[in-house]
Amino acid sequence: MNFNFKNVKAVIFDMDGLLLDTEPIAFNAINHALKQHGKNELSLEQFKLLIGKVAQDTNSILCELYGSSLDITNVRKLSSAYIREHISEKGAKIKVGVLELLKKLEDLKLKKIVASSSSYNQVILKLKSADLLDRFENFVSGDQVQKGKPAPDIFLRAAELLNEKPECCLVLEDSIAGAQAAISAKIPLIIIPDLLEPPPEIKKLAVTCLDSLLGVCQLIDNHYSL
Repeated sequence: MNFNFKNVKAVIFDMDGLLLDTEPIAFNAINHALKQHGKNELSLEQFKLLIGKVAQDTNSILCELYGSSLDITNVRKLSSAYIREHISEKGAKIKVGVLELLKKLEDLKLKKIVASSSSYNQVILKLKSADLLDRFENFVSGDQVQKGKPAPDIFLRAAELLNEKPECCLVLEDSIAGAQAAISAKIPLIIIPDLLEPPPEIKKLAVTCLDSLLGVCQLIDNHYSL
């Protein structure tokens, strides 16, 4: 893809697995809730089916796996309570390169927004616990859009909130669903995989695929040195 960071006016960040190392917490949370209902725990491969998706979609997947008799409302309630307690007690660990990248974007006076499939309350809780809440101009959560990732709604809404055209934004994502959403929104995409390695057909539609957000810092330096 023909891409130049100098054309970027705003950066749209996913949160879980991209800014914050919270996917292991979510994995433990859902298995805690399932265990309370006498269900077998999800395998890591099954859990990967949920990554990047909004609650409604993850609920559907869980019902397919465990049957329609699963009390999904209570499972979700128990899982959310587990996450809140964990975050409140231990905080959310930031991923490698987050602080360096945020500083670089601030020096360049580029806008920054979080677009996460998590609920609004969880977005605020997690970012606040990691001391990142004040580093972004705005937030869009999965419960604030009609269709979650892989639909483009959340990223288009993020661009709208920043008063920028989609083509003038850049999405940073770790999940396949999030990558598909960015591609559908026609917003340039950089993938930084966490638990999921994107398939080749997704990779080829991205600007690049990097090991960490430090790679984005290097990409910025390369483009601004030209």
